[in-house]
Amino acid sequence: MILFLSGWAANKDIFPNPPKVSPLHRHDFSEKVSAKSLSESLLHICPQGGLHLIGWSLGGMMALELAAKYPEKIKELTLISSTAKFINDKNYNAGIPASSLKWLKRQVNHNASTAQLAFYQTMFSAKEKAAADIFAAREPMIKSTAALLAGLEYLQYSDLRSLLSAITVKVKIIHGSADTICPLTAGIYLAEHLPNCELFTLPDCGHIPFLTENNLCNKIIWGN
Repeated sequence: MILFLSGWAANKDIFPNPPKVSPLHRHDFSEKVSAKSLSESLLHICPQGGLHLIGWSLGGMMALELAAKYPEKIKELTLISSTAKFINDKNYNAGIPASSLKWLKRQVNHNASTAQLAFYQTMFSAKEKAAADIFAAREPMIKSTAALLAGLEYLQYSDLRSLLSAITVKVKIIHGSADTICPLTAGIYLAEHLPNCELFTLPDCGHIPFLTENNLCNKIIWGN
């Protein structure tokens, strides 16, 4: 069984339909962003274990939490454009400045729809302008300002570095070299600290490679 965990400001429909694989469930954070609610969902849809988690961005962080909490249920992780810690500090420089996230919080409080549309533009690299233009025409995906702010709180305060060494399942890390939201250094950090993983770097790719490099991501994830 496969569970896709979406990122911030994106609903579950953002993940494209995969090739013919095992049943795929999608989870987003349009209502709640909490490890507890996600754990409850996991136990409901997959009581027997054997789960492949695909986590994108914030969803990848949640996937790491689940793998650490339920090692008997998770058989594989795929982390797309994700990180162990979203914000830089004096001992970690693979994230983004805290000031950038605080600015985004202010924008969400001022106008949540406009903030999401602006955020979507940062997901794409320079070579992905055509995809960025298409994405700019869509509606914001999350209607709840409270859910957006809860997601930003999670990104601001979560630090999963201490969990990584205990996550022994197979992990595939997919990361764009031109990602400005979760920089490539975050993917490299994960690869250096997860015991059983492989890093796939996509040149000149931004934060949402399963849309802009769908065929390549399918090959990495599903072997097609």
